[in-house]
Amino acid sequence: YGRYIKNNDGSYSFDWSGSTVQGGFNGTEIAVVLSSRSVSGASSDYMAYSIDGGAYKKFQLSQGIKKRTYTLETGLSDGYHTITLSKCTEGAYSTIVTFYGFDYLSGEPAKAPARPSRSIEFIGDSITAGSGSESTGAGNFKLAEENFLKTYAYYTANELNASFSCVAVSGAGVYQNTEGNRDIAI
Repeated sequence: YGRYIKNNDGSYSFDWSGSTVQGGFNGTEIAVVLSSRSVSGASSDYMAYSIDGGAYKKFQLSQGIKKRTYTLETGLSDGYHTITLSKCTEGAYSTIVTFYGFDYLSGEPAKAPARPSRSIEFIGDSITAGSGSESTGAGNFKLAEENFLKTYAYYTANELNASFSCVAVSGAGVYQNTEGNRDIAI
C-alpha cells in the first residue's frame, strides 16, 4: 500500500509513512532485502513487520549500505505464512527506502494475501504521520518515537478493511505550514 517508484532494476522505492508491502511464503524463516538513504540528514530509519497478522515488531535500518538483508523471523512452524512490512517514519525527516524483495531463506514464495477491495488516502500533518506516537514526553520528538502504525489513519484503514496511502508531513498544512509559510503547504 502507499506510493512507490518502480526502479529500473525491479526494486521499489518509497518514503511516505505507512508505505506497506505484503507477501506470502512457505517455510520457517523470512528475511527482507532493503537499502536506505537519507535525504534529510537523518542517521537512521525504522520499519516494522508482522507475521500472520500478529503484533508488529519494529526494527532500525542501517544507513549508507547499498543493500542489506534483514532476517526478520526464524523458527516459525513449517507451512504457509504471511508477511506485512511497513515504514514507520515520514520521508521528510527520515530516508528513502528501497525494497528489493523478500528472501525466503530455506523456504519458498507463496501467494500473497488478497488486497482489500477498499482503498483510502490520508492527507495530513504530524498526527497523521505518527510523529511522537511512541513518545512518553512532550515536544521535540525523536525519529525513533515516530510510528505510523499507532495513528488514527492506520487504525481507521484497518477497521474499514481498506488498503491505505498516507501523504503527511509534520508541520505542513493544506494552506500554510505551522510557521505561516505558504510555500511548504501540502
